Amino acid sequence: MRKIFGRLGCSLLILCWFLVLLLPCFMIVLASQGEIILQHSNIPEDDFRIRLIQTVSERGLAISNSRRVDTTNGNVCTIIDVRFLLWQGKANPAHYCSCYTWSGLNWSSIAEGADACTLAGESTP
Repeated sequence: MRKIFGRLGCSLLILCWFLVLLLPCFMIVLASQGEIILQHSNIPEDDFRIRLIQTVSERGLAISNSRRVDTTNGNVCTIIDVRFLLWQGKANPAHYCSCYTWSGLNWSSIAEGADACTLAGESTP
């Protein structure tokens, strides 16, 4: 039993070490492209995004994640939450919504902001 825990701990340590080794690659991609996007689906703004912030008054990272909500009338809404990790300046977390309908070839926006949050069944902050 002790060997199993020892091997499991060693495996976790090796995994963490490889993640630390990949950190420079992550930072190079972020610095060269300005953001990293992982799409959840083909719906606009339905993604996980890490964005580099480099303005005069603010420096840091913005991390946003969206979740999809299907409405009762066949439309689709994305609810996006944004958190900031700033080492210069201040920013409050953001929460916003967008709703879309499929028009045969592409997605068309039908609502943004508080109206979209209401359609998605979300309360606005």
